[in-house]
Amino acid sequence: MILRIVSFPVYATYTFAALSDAMVHRLREWQAGFASLRAAWLARAAGLGGELRVRLGTRELTGRFEGLDDDGRLLLGCVDGAVETIAAGEVFPVAPATAPVRR
Repeated sequence: MILRIVSFPVYATYTFAALSDAMVHRLREWQAGFASLRAAWLARAAGLGGELRVRLGTRELTGRFEGLDDDGRLLLGCVDGAVETIAAGEVFPVAPATAPVRR
């Protein structure tokens, strides 16, 4: 069976094999500990250092995306200098006020 994405043939069996190999690699990393997964994720994280808005039930915070702690929780640098550690919440990027409008 061939899947077609933008007129490029993609074979399901090859795609599955590649995804399976990648998953085995990540599971081995996980067994060795979270540190290498955290480092790999942060190396590719979109918006690192940018401003975020986080909704936590009835509370909302805005701050800078500082990274992840050793347990994978979001580190949010707040205006007052405090760093909030967030385990769960709705996270949204905040567009800078000076960003050009794309049409």
